[in-house]
Amino acid sequence: MRVCDSTSGKKSLKVPGAPSIESARQRTCARRKTCLNGRILFNLGRSSMSVRVRNLSEDGARLSLSIPWPCPRLFNLEIYRTAPALPVTRRCQVVWQHGMTLGIRFIEQDQSAAILSVPR
Repeated sequence: MRVCDSTSGKKSLKVPGAPSIESARQRTCARRKTCLNGRILFNLGRSSMSVRVRNLSEDGARLSLSIPWPCPRLFNLEIYRTAPALPVTRRCQVVWQHGMTLGIRFIEQDQSAAILSVPR
């Protein structure tokens, strides 16, 4: 469902059952800016879309899509790193979507959280 912000006039996609953008800003972990390539995997891995990971923390990330597209509520995110060379895959839930930008939460915590930490 598309909603229009009355103050700015910008249109955004409201995810049913997801918290508002204001509540999404109350994070438990600080995020660091990144510019990593990734892929959203859905439909049992048979479908995918390339994304750019703009910021990252242990519990979530902000993604940029290449086209405006209503993302599935649950999906796997594959993040490509230069070191280690293998991609990291995490299960995700969409918290908010505004145009071509997504805020996501990792819904399974595992040992790969240390791999995702961004060096200072």
